[in-house]
Amino acid sequence: MKTALLAFAFSALALASFATAQTASFTLHGSSCPTPEGTPTMLATGVPSLGGSFQVHYQGPNFNGGSVAYFRPHLVIGFDPSLLPGVTIPQSLFLSQPANCNLYVPHDIVIPMPETLTQGYGDNFTFSIPNDATLLGGTFYTQWLTVYYQCGIIAPCFFGWMATSEAGIASIGL
Repeated sequence: MKTALLAFAFSALALASFATAQTASFTLHGSSCPTPEGTPTMLATGVPSLGGSFQVHYQGPNFNGGSVAYFRPHLVIGFDPSLLPGVTIPQSLFLSQPANCNLYVPHDIVIPMPETLTQGYGDNFTFSIPNDATLLGGTFYTQWLTVYYQCGIIAPCFFGWMATSEAGIASIGL
């Protein structure tokens, strides 16, 4: 289902966003916001080429503390550059919200990383780019959003903060 959703999204991307350059690229934009547990960071392996694949990687707080505390990364994918100037998450939104955490990518698709066997969550995502010439020159945007929530012995759990990585700008090329 995830593959079908991404194929549909890439098809919509082809109709909505064209660029004149046909060289595949992945560039970073903006900045990450630090937390006491670390700073979410976006990395990539490869570039989005027709018929190929590339990966985005997450580095930063990543922990599944059973029923006590969680630092879970989510991959945000968007198709509209309107947020690239950045929208700051207000510090008053969560109990321990760090300063200068900016959303750069619209939340068209949000993928929570799956749990792993090592008390954490997945830290990468592979994009498979269909070999479809209508995608050539299309652009999409990625960003990591880390959610921290805390649970005690007695409910309820509460959100402590949301931290953001820099954004990735992916241009599909040859």
